[in-house]
Amino acid sequence: MYARCDGYWSCSDGRDENNCSRTKCHSGTYACVSPINYTVICLSAEQVNDGKEVDCLGAADEQQECRWQYPTSEFSLWFRCSNDDVCLQSSKLCDNNLNCPLGDDEHFCNNLTFRCDKGSVHNRSEIEGVLCGLSKAENDRIKYFSVHTSSNYPSSEENIFDETIHWLIERHPLININASQIKDNLWPWYCNRGLIIHTLIENNSYDKTCMCPPSYYGHLCQYQNQRIGLTLRLSSIDRHATYAFVIMLIDDNDQEQKIDAYDQLVYIAKQNCSIKLNRYLLFSTRPKNVSKNYRSANNQSICVCPLDKFGSQCLLTSTCPINACQNNGKCIPADVTIPQSDYTCICPDRFFGRNCEKSKFRLDVSLDAIHIPSYLVAYFFTLSNKSEPIKTIILRKLSLFQHIVTFHIMIPFHIVIIKAIDKYYVAVLQQSPKTYISTLISSKQECIPIEQLFNSTVLTMVQYQRIVFYYDLCRRRFDLTCFIDEFYICLCTNDHHANCMEFNHDRNFQCILNNHCANGAQCLQDHPICPSTRICICANCFFGNKCQFYAKGLGSTLDEILGYEFKHNTVLSKQSYRIKVSVVITMLIFVIGIINSILSIMTFSRKKTQTVGCGIYLLASSVVSLVTVTLFTLKFWFLFLSYQDSFGQSVRQFILKANCLCIEFLLKIFLYLGNWLNACVAIERTVSVFQGICFNKNKSKQIAYYIIILLFLIIFCLSITQLVKLHVFEDKIEERSWCVVTYSSWLQIYSSIWIFFHYFAPLFINLLSALLIIIKTTHQRVGTQTSLSFLILLRHKLKKYKYLLISPAIILILTLPHFIISIILDCNKSSHLFWFYLIGYFLSFIPAAFIFIIFVVSSPLYRQEFKKTQMLF
Repeated sequence: MYARCDGYWSCSDGRDENNCSRTKCHSGTYACVSPINYTVICLSAEQVNDGKEVDCLGAADEQQECRWQYPTSEFSLWFRCSNDDVCLQSSKLCDNNLNCPLGDDEHFCNNLTFRCDKGSVHNRSEIEGVLCGLSKAENDRIKYFSVHTSSNYPSSEENIFDETIHWLIERHPLININASQIKDNLWPWYCNRGLIIHTLIENNSYDKTCMCPPSYYGHLCQYQNQRIGLTLRLSSIDRHATYAFVIMLIDDNDQEQKIDAYDQLVYIAKQNCSIKLNRYLLFSTRPKNVSKNYRSANNQSICVCPLDKFGSQCLLTSTCPINACQNNGKCIPADVTIPQSDYTCICPDRFFGRNCEKSKFRLDVSLDAIHIPSYLVAYFFTLSNKSEPIKTIILRKLSLFQHIVTFHIMIPFHIVIIKAIDKYYVAVLQQSPKTYISTLISSKQECIPIEQLFNSTVLTMVQYQRIVFYYDLCRRRFDLTCFIDEFYICLCTNDHHANCMEFNHDRNFQCILNNHCANGAQCLQDHPICPSTRICICANCFFGNKCQFYAKGLGSTLDEILGYEFKHNTVLSKQSYRIKVSVVITMLIFVIGIINSILSIMTFSRKKTQTVGCGIYLLASSVVSLVTVTLFTLKFWFLFLSYQDSFGQSVRQFILKANCLCIEFLLKIFLYLGNWLNACVAIERTVSVFQGICFNKNKSKQIAYYIIILLFLIIFCLSITQLVKLHVFEDKIEERSWCVVTYSSWLQIYSSIWIFFHYFAPLFINLLSALLIIIKTTHQRVGTQTSLSFLILLRHKLKKYKYLLISPAIILILTLPHFIISIILDCNKSSHLFWFYLIGYFLSFIPAAFIFIIFVVSSPLYRQEFKKTQMLF
């Protein structure tokens, strides 16, 4: 495939060069030089290798003659003289020597030299272009992987990048030492590894004095200091961080610990990762006291300097030039302890260069109808005709419901392969690099494993035997874009050939040390020693850059469900349809809830409904419902406002903290309190039935007041453990804020039990109380009406007291989806679960919004009291 259109006739009849764009000849003709007028002509294919008259200069149309005559020649003998069998090298042409009997190796030159070396490729004449193309030496070179036979994907032709990549290799200038400097050192060995200086003494004479390095002392630096030599190679979890390290040598004895020596160094993780640092710590006494122990300790004050200061007391200044780093880059001043050092710019992710002046290449990848994985692996390939493809690997962690992933890379790229879970996709295929590409990956771009394309016979072959069958795949499967095996990845070209390159997709990305990630998360990095990217693949429901946060700390929250749907600084009318639907549902629940709560408060405020504790509980439940739907509405709008920066940073921070630490916490407390108040109603009804005439109404009212206060205090106190751990987490990568709980293992178990208890205990009490009331009253009727069977009486009681079962049944049906989301289901990143999450969350507030319908409308007694209330108005 790589012999096609390369200018050299790999086939004896030149069919591999037919209809190529590099020549001006049409299909079925070949370019050659006329031996008559020495111009480029197009020769018909029928005249090539016809064994008749030579039609081209140098017998270019009859190349088999020289090839047969010199089959093993190490030279490129391709120019055959006219009327002779002599074949010449390209170096014999236009050398002012007649090497052919008729001189046809010189007649076409016109006093010009003829060059076919690689350096003359871009400066050749039309004749040289044709004749040099026939040189085997010119074309017998390594053909590196190329995509010139493939179509661009995506097909957009905007923002073509046509610059060379010479700027990618930063060259450090050599240090030129002036010879006169060496001559000035008259006594280079006078001071052992030290510097000689001349000091003025009496009678205008000079004396030589040695300035010794730290490792030597004496008037001639002839004595060696005893010291500890350290060779360090540091590694940082955060590649963008800068650290100040202090290394100390401590003189340790029974009375005191004295710092003999110390050294401070600045470590820039992005720049110094693979560099070994050498440091010496000198003993304070000469020679050292061999009876003492020396160890690392820290009980004596020393000065650790900030970035712009140095020296033993940080009195000396080392600053950066003004505006040295562009595009919000961070400047690190020069390290004075390192010769020839200069300031360093720590650039943001989108920029690079000495001064962060260059923008990185950007790639936006959209995921279309594929399962959203926890992370993506992007393989970027930069192609060259002088070397093997340069591969760059970038890991990117995905968030919940995230469909678009952005990559920034310093070098231009031609091919991008995306790995999602265990599948590979061709994301980019470009013959010329671009500064910005927006692409989409779907099942059409998938690289199919060969296990799905070949039968068992081919698969059992060894790799070098099996690869022969690869070139037939693209011819048989026109729909095939790409396929992959354990060693190669192959692209199907426009001519339906298999274009394969080596691809090691079994690379281990596991971190050497797994102490970077929390809560059992999987740690991945793109390089074993100096990673540019390190990500944590979190277990279900954990998130954060280290998986340190738990998503279900207060049960499923609106932050988790809609957090990735809100657009920054975007008005409501331009938000996604999911947000618009949420607004409509929220306001419906608010309006219905306000109306229901007010009507319920009016009903249960009547004295007749408060003759027993049930009325007190229901009045309190109505008030709680009013507060719950109000907090629920505030929660949504505070969440929306937290993504608007128009209010200023201080107001936005207040909204974030109020939403997280106040509204979210109180919302759960009042939601739980409402469930327990409904359960108290059921308990009191059961007690009244079992006690009968012994039931004390006044006592039940007093108990109701105490229980309402006690319930609120108990729920609040038991939830305070979550409030302490609750805080706002600013995700800088995703530019979003989260209300999160920093969980320990015991707190996670406690939270799960707490949620389960608050959801199911009140429901169980409601259902059990209703059944006990019906069974008890049925037994009482059986004693008085012996003529009727127990089942008939039970059916009669179920019909009479059905409202006692309807209320808890409705609450159970509406609360169950939210409970399933909070406890049973994992935090899945599949977008098709979005509506289940959202609807389940909204359903949990329906009981609070429809309290009037659930308790008043379904009860004949309370319905009658409400009608009396209407009469007053």
